[in-house]
Amino acid sequence: MSQLSGELVFDRTAMAIKGARGQLWGLSLAGVEGRIANLVHSPVLEIGGSVSGPLNDALRFVRESPVNGWTHQALNDTTATGDGVLQLALKVPLDAAERSSVKGELSLTDHEISLRPDLPLLSQARGQVSFTEQQLALHQAVVQVAGGEATVAGGTAADGRLRFEVQGRFSAEGLAQTPQLSLPAKLAVVMRGEAPYNLRLEMGAEGTGFELTSPLTGLALALPEPLRKAAPESWPLKVQSRTQASNGSTPVREVLTVDMSGKLSGQVQRAWPDGQAKVLRGAWAVGAAASAPLKLPDIGVNAEVQVPQAHLEAWQQALVPLLAAPGPAASAPAGAAAAHASPGAPADDDATAYLPSTVQLRIQDLLAAQRHWTDVDMQLQRQLRAEGQVWRGQVRSEQMRGQLEWHLARSGEVTKVAAKLAQLKL
Repeated sequence: MSQLSGELVFDRTAMAIKGARGQLWGLSLAGVEGRIANLVHSPVLEIGGSVSGPLNDALRFVRESPVNGWTHQALNDTTATGDGVLQLALKVPLDAAERSSVKGELSLTDHEISLRPDLPLLSQARGQVSFTEQQLALHQAVVQVAGGEATVAGGTAADGRLRFEVQGRFSAEGLAQTPQLSLPAKLAVVMRGEAPYNLRLEMGAEGTGFELTSPLTGLALALPEPLRKAAPESWPLKVQSRTQASNGSTPVREVLTVDMSGKLSGQVQRAWPDGQAKVLRGAWAVGAAASAPLKLPDIGVNAEVQVPQAHLEAWQQALVPLLAAPGPAASAPAGAAAAHASPGAPADDDATAYLPSTVQLRIQDLLAAQRHWTDVDMQLQRQLRAEGQVWRGQVRSEQMRGQLEWHLARSGEVTKVAAKLAQLKL
């Protein structure tokens, strides 16, 4: 602390602090009043005042004080912009500091807050945050997130974990402008409209978890069958996350599961070695395969599609923006993606890392090249290259058997299709 000023008064066995002020980082401490009624017998320091300045520094103040432990490190990953005022009162038995108590209140007035790097930015946040050494509570909070307004309420539960409930609406346009949600933000290009949602978030020393549900009513999906959705339709969506906290050298691990009305399911396992999500492995299923247990690979992400009908060219066109590479070519990818990359290949971006690198397709009737192909079974693998990507694999149907290749530019457009067939019946 610096620029300390104030009055320190001793009266026999009592001490008082009057009108104290000072500076800590970018924070101003003002109106600090305190007292010790008896310096001799069981002295207890009672002190309080206001802390004003950048909200990020106020969060740092909380993290580097005993308040951080009392709130179970719930705000360790939280960052914020704008200025704030924190009212703080402490009661500290000097002979038994472990019995200290704290009472604080923070007013939010159009702040921007990030709870975690992978959670959406909360903008125009308004409300009251209060806390003691045992509890934290959020009162009458309203935020803007993912293109819509949401209300946030909650705090410390009986088991000591923090639980918050968020109710609001998101829009396709707002989702596209929410890069923290890497894959949903990329998928927003095929969405139209807006939909309501409910989010339950839990935070504690042992990890973080959330459950998001939405009927998706009001949101259209501009995809071919079987994932084409009209806005009025209800396709219940559930996304769940379970996170285990870091244990020594073991980074934070997370299991993310998705179910969309039994039409699509998925599971992704992530690690957080340096505070950023890294996909370890995952699996997606579409159609009848979505009702069966997911088959996760040892590394990478796979997908299984089992549908009665599909239109190849329609899906190729729909997937162009989803398969497009991000920005200029980068160095060779690391981790799970490296297993399917060529030297000099671009690295997966945050969103592409969630997309499959291996796909198994079972389609009863596939329309392709203006022909119907029946009982199609294809197994494809993706290989990243500097100029784009190649999907290569085996195909078997009643009309053909052999190898197929699709070459895609960095834009996601198909530039070449090659076939080496052992059998072809036209």
